[in-house]
Amino acid sequence: MSDELWERIEHQPPYRSAHMFSLAPLQPVARLELLYVLQQRDTRGADLYPEVVRRAITVLRDLPCFALAGDAIPDLVLASKNALNRALLSTVQWEIRTAFDQFRGVDPAQKLVWDLRTVSQQIPSLKKGVSPLRNSSSLDFARVRQEWIREILMDWARTTNPLSKDLRQWHRACVIASSALALRRDGGADPSQLRFSDVTVVVDAFKLAHNDKGELYAASHQAHLLAHFFDLLEFGHREEVAGELSPTFVRHPGHHSIKRVDDNEDEIGKAVPEPVIRQLDQPLHLLGQGFPYGELRPEIASQMFRTIYVLLRDTGRRPAEIAGLDLDCLEYDHGDYQLIWHNMKGRRLRRRLPILQQTADAIKDWKESRARLDLPRNSAGHLFPAISNSYRHLDSGYISRSIRLWADSIPALDSEELGRDGTSLPFDRSKIFPYAFRHTLCQRYADAGVLQHVLQALMDHKSADTTAAYFQVSKKMKREAVDTLRVLTVDRHGNPAPMGSADAYEMRAVAVPWASSRRMSRQEATPARSASSAPGVLPTAPTRPISPLSKTRSAA
Repeated sequence: MSDELWERIEHQPPYRSAHMFSLAPLQPVARLELLYVLQQRDTRGADLYPEVVRRAITVLRDLPCFALAGDAIPDLVLASKNALNRALLSTVQWEIRTAFDQFRGVDPAQKLVWDLRTVSQQIPSLKKGVSPLRNSSSLDFARVRQEWIREILMDWARTTNPLSKDLRQWHRACVIASSALALRRDGGADPSQLRFSDVTVVVDAFKLAHNDKGELYAASHQAHLLAHFFDLLEFGHREEVAGELSPTFVRHPGHHSIKRVDDNEDEIGKAVPEPVIRQLDQPLHLLGQGFPYGELRPEIASQMFRTIYVLLRDTGRRPAEIAGLDLDCLEYDHGDYQLIWHNMKGRRLRRRLPILQQTADAIKDWKESRARLDLPRNSAGHLFPAISNSYRHLDSGYISRSIRLWADSIPALDSEELGRDGTSLPFDRSKIFPYAFRHTLCQRYADAGVLQHVLQALMDHKSADTTAAYFQVSKKMKREAVDTLRVLTVDRHGNPAPMGSADAYEMRAVAVPWASSRRMSRQEATPARSASSAPGVLPTAPTRPISPLSKTRSAA
C-alpha cells in the first residue's frame, strides 16, 4: 500500500450519526490538542455541540500544531461568521496557550498583561456556581505608566489573590492616579519628588473620573476608587515595596476627600408610587405574553413571571435573589409563612422574611404548575428553572426584560401629576424596573410609620444609613411629626401650653443642636415677659417617644 493511500485512509473520517464527530481529519499533534480542549470543556460542564465541533475540525484540519500556530487561530476566529464556532475556536486558542505556558514554566502573574481567566480567583456566581471563565477579558498593567505604582499594584495582586472584579477596581484607581501624575514634568516617574500638592492633583482627577462610555462616576464610586489608591500606597509602605516614596505625598483626611452629593430631601426617589402599583396589578394577564422562555408553554411562562412580579412587589428582594430562590423557600411557622432566601450580596444565606398569605398562595400555585413540567436536571432544586443545564436557575436578566416588555405593553398608566386640563399625566414607564420594587417596599413601610431599625431588619441591611437611602421622608411624615410635638409644649413655669396649629408651631420654632432643648434663663425670659403680658412658651422634653424620622425643634 502506497504512503499516499495510507495517509488518505488515516485521515478519512468514519461513518458517523448526527450526534457524533471524529478527530481523524486532524493532524496527529492537533488531534491530541483538540482532545485535551474538549476534555477541559467537559470538566467545566460546558455544552458540547457535535455539529460545532465538526465545523471546527474542518477549519483546523490544516494546522499541524495549535500551540505553534501563531496568529492562525485568531485569524480563523475572525473569519468565522457563526457565534458558536467563534466561541469554540477561541476556547481552543486559550486552553492550548495556557497549557503550553504551564508546560514551559511561565508564570502568568509575571506577565505585563494578565489573563483574568488564568490569574484571578474563581468567582462564585448565582447562575453558574464557581466558574473561572466568568470574566474572560485581560488586564493590561502597562496602562499604569509609572513603574513604581505598577510594581506595587502587581505585588498586591499576587499577594492577596483578589477577585477579578476587585482587581479591576484597584487597577482602574491606579490608571486614574497614573494619568494625573503623568502631567508632572518628570511624568511622576520618581516617587521621591512627589509633594503634598500632587495629592491634590490626584484627588481632583478622581473627582472627574468617568467610565468607558464617558459618563461621570457617582461620587460614592469616585470615593471608593480614591480609597483603593491610597490603600494600595499603604500596602506598599507596609510591605516595603513602595521604594523611595516621598513622605510628603500623603492624603489629608479633611482636604483630600470626595463628599457625597446629598439629594434634595423632597425629591422623589426610585420607588414606584402606590397608585401606579395599583394600576400595575390590573393588567397582570399581559405579563409574560409574547416573551418566550425556553420550551415552556406561553401560559406557563406567563404564570412564572406573574409569580416573580408578586414576589418583587411584596418582598422587595433583589432580582437575583428572587431568581435564585430554592424550591423549598416557603416555611410555615405558627400560622404564618416565611420566605427563605439568600442574601448573596451580603453573603448571608437562608434569611427569613415574613410574607402575606396571598404571596405564599402565588408561590404554591406556581409550584403546582412547575411539578408537571419537564425541566433541566440542574434546576431541580430551584423555584424558577433555567432554560438549559448550563445554568442552575432563571437568569435575572430575563426578569428585567419581561418587566420592561410588560410595562411598555400596558395601554394606560397614569401618574399622580395633573395636566392643565385636570387630567392625569402619563407615568414615566422607564421608572418601572425590578429593583425599583425594592425601593417601593421600603417607602411603603416608612410611610406606614415603621421604625427605621425595623426597616433595616426587613431590608437585611447591615447599616441603617443604607436603609435611609431607600426611602424619602415625605411632607406628610414631617407634618405628622410637627403635629405630634406641638401638643407637648409647655410654658416656662412647666404648665401645658399646646400650640393651636402646626403653622403656629413652625413660626415659633427654632432648630436646636443635637435635637435637644433647653430652658430659657431668667435673664433671657425677662425681656420677653416685659414686651408681652402673655408668658413665653418654652418646650421641654416630650413625655412620650417620638419617631426617629421627625426633627426635634424648640419654640422660641
